[in-house]
Amino acid sequence: MSISRPSPVQHTNPPTAQDVELVMTETGLPGLAPREREQLALYLGLLMKWNKAMNLVGARDWRSALVSLGADSFFLSNFLNSLPLPPEPEIWDLGAGAGLPGIPLCIIRRQGTYRMIEARAKRALFIGNVLAQLKLPGVFVHEARVEDFFQHPAGADKAQIIISRAFKPWREVLDLV
Repeated sequence: MSISRPSPVQHTNPPTAQDVELVMTETGLPGLAPREREQLALYLGLLMKWNKAMNLVGARDWRSALVSLGADSFFLSNFLNSLPLPPEPEIWDLGAGAGLPGIPLCIIRRQGTYRMIEARAKRALFIGNVLAQLKLPGVFVHEARVEDFFQHPAGADKAQIIISRAFKPWREVLDLV
């Protein structure tokens, strides 16, 4: 019988940049620059704080949120970097919810304008609060139904990249866009 040692990282307290780095290293996620780790730690801390009141995500600690939800953003970033995109693409996150995958993606991939579209007022408020604290340039939240946003897109007539996580079944998303 083996006994595993507990990780030195406390997963219930707001994470530090060092905590995020340690968990990313332990789980094989790609490394980040110090500023990116700081912003990701702040986002995860806010996500867990607001999650207690609003049930934003199923993860109950920041480590689980990073590994099970945030990891998608890292892989998506690598994929986007392999595409022939314009230098500053217009990126729309449909049904942005808790800001996944959009917020971690714009933390690690600064190119472009990000528009996070969320119909639910409380979730749009959460995203707006996070964006105000992270001070990410070129990232906006729009409280609107996606169908309404498509009728009057703010700032751009079309997106080069559309991302979404659990907004609608993919067939419906493709028909919509």
